[in-house]
This record gives sequence, structure tokens and C-alpha cells, in this order.
Amino acid sequence: MKLRTNQKGISPLIIILLILLLAVVGFAGWTVYNTNKKSEPTTKPAAKTESTTESTPKRTPLALVKPISEAYRVALPDGWVKGTCADSPDVLFLATTTAKLGKCESDSGGMVFIAKNAGNTGHTEEYYTSDDAFSDVTYTSITIDGISGYKVKYTYATENELGYPAVGTKATDYILFDGTNTFSIGYLQFVGEPDLGTTVQALAESFNKL
Repeated sequence: MKLRTNQKGISPLIIILLILLLAVVGFAGWTVYNTNKKSEPTTKPAAKTESTTESTPKRTPLALVKPISEAYRVALPDGWVKGTCADSPDVLFLATTTAKLGKCESDSGGMVFIAKNAGNTGHTEEYYTSDDAFSDVTYTSITIDGISGYKVKYTYATENELGYPAVGTKATDYILFDGTNTFSIGYLQFVGEPDLGTTVQALAESFNKL
């Protein structure tokens, strides 16, 4: 049996199939487009910004800060002991043990001493390098608590008339002059004793004039 054709000779069944095919393709395309549209974010994510401000934590080199006198204060190393003299309130002795503290009314400053003196009592580099009593001298400019001065390291090369400190003792002095007074921080590493220079450096850097 022959299929009936239209005037142009195209079968109605073929036309129906073409219409159905176009409908299916169109529906599939609409479904894909709608799905993709739903999956897209409605708003663009905010751009990430990085802060250009750096936060530098304040370094606390030692364990405890205690007022020492009306003139200054320093950070006292944990476990260290201190001593003062009744007639010299601006002089402070510090050490790891009581036996190593400086002595009042003597020339012994002990392991570490801090003092305030009127006027400029500091010296030039030549003072140290030209004296045979000192060897291995290093002299550098420093600023602590906004006060300019110098740090000098040396070794006692000869025995003085007092016999103190012993030959071979290593010394480190921090000398600060504020225009009116001189603040001195001295450290003696006695012969045979461990080097506590790093701790004393932190102690010196914690110095604060009141």
C-alpha cells in the first residue's frame, strides 16, 4: 500500500517526525541552558585583599620588669638577684647568685652593675685602645631608650694595684649620656665563668630612663 503524499510529494508522516525531532532537540537545548544558568553564581565573589600593614610584636627580652630607682628601670633576668646601697640609690648590683653581687663601699661591682653619674663620664675609643691594661677592644656606637652612647668590650690584660678584676676577665660596658647624666651598665665575665653576654645585652636593651 502506498502512503498518501501532499502536493509537493512529501509524506505527512515524515513531516510529523521532523516536527517531533525539532521539538525534542529544542527541549533538550532549553534544559541544558536552564541548568547551566542555575549553576552560575548570582553575584561575583568579592576580590581578596591583603593588608599592607605589618604588625611587629614588641619584644620582651626578659622575664620581669621592676622599677629600680627613681632614675631608671631595667628588666631583671628570671632567677637573678639584686642588691643596692643605702647611700647610693642610683647604683644597682645584679648577679646570678648573691655571692656574685657587687659590694657596697668597695671597688667590686660584681657581675653586673648599673649606675647613674652626673656629667659625661664616658671615654673615646682611643682611651681603651691606647691603654695596655686592655686588650681585644671593640668599640661601637649604640642607642638605647633614645639615648646615644657606646658599647665597649675588652679583656683585662694586666693586674691593677687592687688585684681586681683578675687578668683574663672580660668586660662589657654600655655607656649612655643623655646630655646631663651618664648611665653605665657594666658586665664582668670572670675567668672560668660562662658567657652571659646575650642575657646582659637584652638587659641593657631593656633600660628605661624614668
